[in-house]
Amino acid sequence: MAERRRRRVLPSAPATPSVGPGSESSGSQRSSMDGDSPTRPSTRPQLEVKVSPTSSDLLARADAVLGTPRSGPGSAAGSSPGVRAADEEMQNQNVVVSVRVRPFNERELRLKLPQAIQMTGNKTTLEHAETGRTHEFFYDHSFWSCDPSAKEFVGQEDIYNKMARPLLGRALEGYNCCLFAYGQTGSGKSYSMMGYHEEQGVIPRFSNDLFSRIAADEGGNYKVEISYFEIYSERIYDLLVPSRGAKQKLKVREHPILGPYVEGLTAYAALGFKDVEGWINVGGKHRATAATNMNATSSRSHAVFTMTVTQTLEVEGEEHSKVSKINLVDLAGSERSDSAGTSGVRLKEASAINKSLHSLGRIISFLAEKATKRKKIFIPYRDSVLTWILKESLGGNAKTAMLATISPSFDNYDETLSTLRYAAQARKIVNEAIINEDPNLRLIRELREELDRLRGQYGDSRGTGAALAEVQSLRDKLSTTERLMENMKRTWEEKLALAEEMRKENAQQLESQGISKDARKLENVLPNLVNLNED
Repeated sequence: MAERRRRRVLPSAPATPSVGPGSESSGSQRSSMDGDSPTRPSTRPQLEVKVSPTSSDLLARADAVLGTPRSGPGSAAGSSPGVRAADEEMQNQNVVVSVRVRPFNERELRLKLPQAIQMTGNKTTLEHAETGRTHEFFYDHSFWSCDPSAKEFVGQEDIYNKMARPLLGRALEGYNCCLFAYGQTGSGKSYSMMGYHEEQGVIPRFSNDLFSRIAADEGGNYKVEISYFEIYSERIYDLLVPSRGAKQKLKVREHPILGPYVEGLTAYAALGFKDVEGWINVGGKHRATAATNMNATSSRSHAVFTMTVTQTLEVEGEEHSKVSKINLVDLAGSERSDSAGTSGVRLKEASAINKSLHSLGRIISFLAEKATKRKKIFIPYRDSVLTWILKESLGGNAKTAMLATISPSFDNYDETLSTLRYAAQARKIVNEAIINEDPNLRLIRELREELDRLRGQYGDSRGTGAALAEVQSLRDKLSTTERLMENMKRTWEEKLALAEEMRKENAQQLESQGISKDARKLENVLPNLVNLNED
């Protein structure tokens, strides 16, 4: 009787990177960089084209039918006079991480809490007031904003110049860009991103600088569209649509080429900074906020402000476009229910916020391990709506910067240590950013060039029909992109008219609430109550 063999298979648990006390100093292994990477080539072609992998595979099969295999990109063997070389610049760059410490608030000053943070150059030191134990972290920038009278004090303008201005330069080159603020509640994220009164934050300064550069480029043709949405309790709501009763929930979809996007999200054309400023104010009024023990104006949702910049160039009589998507993200802060004093609805909001931030932390840890150990690791982007939306910004096609905001007080020691460790992990993430050309125009041009090449090179010889039929299948690939980009079929004038119509509708709604007659100028002349919560 044959002997049975039993084989026992043990499931392997995914390894998680160590975040122990000795791991934070590893951030010093990478040299400091701002948006201008020292490894970027000094010269590159004026127009850079990226051929989608699907199109390349189909074209290769078309050449195989004709018995003429295609050479790889950059090879002279496969080039012909009628074919434009696909010059793909895959520039790898780590996420740029900066840390900013805010001043002591009134509560911390009243309790006379000891200081736990020190900064020297790019080094941030966290010291335990009772045990004396210290943790040292090294980042691209360490911003000391704790004492306005100090010589090393870093204000709003310096934050923008060192973090966001380099991203704007990359965006005008055609790269996707993302900047997000991360930290506990009340650590200064919204102040850094949006500002307060005359102290403008990153988003207003970025928008103003963008239109200033566009105005200075007399020969350029630019179109700017904006959208603004929030992620509240794992649900997406459009902040620029006038509320008519219950808010409409939006869903996240993923395109095989363009990546994740929000289905049904409105995008409005903007001609100048005043337009953007008006929409920012409108979105800010619709965003969910509430008071807690830690923060009187605590954000209860993650806010994502998106700008899509389309540049149209004319090269050798042909029209080419580069599209840059810019995500400026103000994350809600993590909080503890005992410290924040939350209960009921606020406790549920805090749970949803902490869950999404925990998913973000896991994604950062997995990506850091993937970059360090150079092995394939499954990244669970879809565990949270937030991480799904930020998929391209974390380890994908984008130039990304992270601003970690922390408290100087020893009372927030644990939250500060957690933020600093996650920021150190984020520095290891490597993105692969490329210059984005309008996918519709790119595919159409590739089709024309390939058909012309086949007809010119082979004429009516045998096999040409099969090759053309194979190339014809490329046209079918346009259908998905065309459905996604139905909004592009509208003329620019129609988009401007739609934006003006929605602005007037928002103005009427705000006027009925006693806020303002103009949505661009939300100046309160009379006393009023806005965005009330049940607490």
